[in-house]
Amino acid sequence: MNAMTFAAYTALMLAGCSLAVWAAAALAPVRIRPGKPHGKRRR
Repeated sequence: MNAMTFAAYTALMLAGCSLAVWAAAALAPVRIRPGKPHGKRRR
């Protein structure tokens, strides 16, 4: 694995992680209400 492939892979992983964090932050207040334990998303 050369430096270019490693850099591209790292950038892709960082983009995926940031997208997952953004999606979780956007969906968490809508899906999960604090004080009401659902247990469907989180076991």
